[in-house]
Amino acid sequence: MIDRQGLFVSGDLMLGVPVLSAMETVCTNVSRILSGKTLLHRLQSQPVDLLVVDLEANDLDLKAIGDVIRQHGRPMTVAYAPHVATARLAAAQEAGFAAVLTRGQAASQLPAILASLLGTAPSE
Repeated sequence: MIDRQGLFVSGDLMLGVPVLSAMETVCTNVSRILSGKTLLHRLQSQPVDLLVVDLEANDLDLKAIGDVIRQHGRPMTVAYAPHVATARLAAAQEAGFAAVLTRGQAASQLPAILASLLGTAPSE
């Protein structure tokens, strides 16, 4: 497996476990942050190859996240939210996330989506 660092932002324990598992199929190390409060500092101070964001996490500033992503040229980004959270999903698209998914899509398709975005097979 290629050495990749993943970062997951979510306070949701239910969907959090499957998301972490999916990330671990394409990343050698995955860290979890419970809110967006420390995310910007982390993105600026430590390299991250994959960022997955639950758009319901506390203290998210999607515009600032998008600015940091554009400035540093990485990481690959995925965001998800309930299908009824259309404003949050649209804000993530505007911020430049590579993939913006509904919660249902994240729950059922995330391993394949991550592998496709990173150009690798899961557990490669």
